[in-house]
Amino acid sequence: MLQTHTLSSSEKGLSSVTTLIVGSKAAALIDPPFLIPDAEAVVKWAKTKLSVPLKAIFVTHHHPDHYFSANPILDAFPESQLFAAPYGTSRHPPENIIVEAKVIVQSAQVSTVSTMRK
Repeated sequence: MLQTHTLSSSEKGLSSVTTLIVGSKAAALIDPPFLIPDAEAVVKWAKTKLSVPLKAIFVTHHHPDHYFSANPILDAFPESQLFAAPYGTSRHPPENIIVEAKVIVQSAQVSTVSTMRK
């Protein structure tokens, strides 16, 4: 059975919504927030909801309020990986992703999904 939990970020963080999906063996997080304080709140919140490892963090689309503060979440859950469709990362120059979100895009030739990891 899957459980879902949602958390809205601050107004300054554009009130984006982060979703946590928890299964019996692993969990996934959808759309890290825009601002670092909101990401820190996501980490604290997720730790109260998780009884299994957070294995995946998904970015649904290219808007910065859906991935810019992924780093604190990746740091708190080092076993997790960040995933985004190539479209999600191609809309912003790689230097913005590396400098502002501090994640590096690794292209996958076989898959339509690129893996992003700090």
